[in-house]
Amino acid sequence: MNEPAYLLLEDGTLFHGTSFGAPLAGAVGETCFWTGMTDYQETISDPALSGKILVLTHPGVGNVGVNARDLSSDKPRIRALIVREASSLASNYRSEESLGDYLIRHGIPALTDIDTRALTLHIRESGPLRGIVGSGDPKGLESMFQSESAPAELPLLEEPVEWTEGSGEWRRGEDRSGEGLRIGVLDWGARRELLRLIVDTGASVVRIPMSASEDTIRSLEIDGLILPNGALEPLLKSASLIDGIGALIGKKPLLGIESGALILGSALGLQIGPLKAGRRGPNHTVRELDSGALLTTTQNHGHRIESETLPPGLEITHRHLHGGDIQGFRDTEKKLLGIQFSPERTDDPTLRTYYSWLR
Repeated sequence: MNEPAYLLLEDGTLFHGTSFGAPLAGAVGETCFWTGMTDYQETISDPALSGKILVLTHPGVGNVGVNARDLSSDKPRIRALIVREASSLASNYRSEESLGDYLIRHGIPALTDIDTRALTLHIRESGPLRGIVGSGDPKGLESMFQSESAPAELPLLEEPVEWTEGSGEWRRGEDRSGEGLRIGVLDWGARRELLRLIVDTGASVVRIPMSASEDTIRSLEIDGLILPNGALEPLLKSASLIDGIGALIGKKPLLGIESGALILGSALGLQIGPLKAGRRGPNHTVRELDSGALLTTTQNHGHRIESETLPPGLEITHRHLHGGDIQGFRDTEKKLLGIQFSPERTDDPTLRTYYSWLR
């Protein structure tokens, strides 16, 4: 569209730019930032960012276009996109369309020519702020902040579905530790990359609706159940979901990943609270406590475990190197594990440990 546009934050700060996505219609959402230099396709389609206004800190975005294979889900999940410079050229042999065309096709507004460095610093210092993406005169739009933002969209399955697609030619390594296992994924927004990783390890995968009953889960004859990433806020508000996860503890081996780890933690009675600026990017260092190894992890969430006193049997396995907060936990007797980072992007033994419990 290439018309003057802006991002108005709820504290009154205004950033001027130019539109390049779908027509602007006053999109409202929490503004957050992603610090990766790559993976913009995977990030804008990650269900963990559902309903967010996403700021990409790398100055140039869109140069390799968009292709369906690299997307984390079937469509973009963000409410709007903010970049410093949107590339006018999509040059890659795998590209199927430009980033701008992809956003227009799915009705997602976007801004370019924004000072994303200043915006990121402002969010980091101020904490989570809602924003409005619009054009024309911003006066009077402050009233939109008085109403609740549209809820994050959760991908909803109606019935269990087998997932068979692996990484194919893009597969990394020869880990077959899941050979012969049947893994259930309680799917409230699992990234395709995670599902492919499980298949790559030799396991079969069944995606299970988040509303599935304990009897339904038992009937699928799975060896273990993974609680994946997803839009955390609506999940934490669902008392029935938390209670349902709690009912599975000790009955099925559980592995919580990112948002799934926080949901599992909540079901265990741990206190979950917001981070000031969130952790979204491929540059978060985590210490694995058993070995002392430092892991460079990719994370995409805005909350953390605040509890330091854990229930009997639950032990801490990982801590954030800089923040010091809990990044992983386990209970060997109840056979449950939780990590707050992406196993498909980190060389961490948690998934192999989990598989060993299923034998």
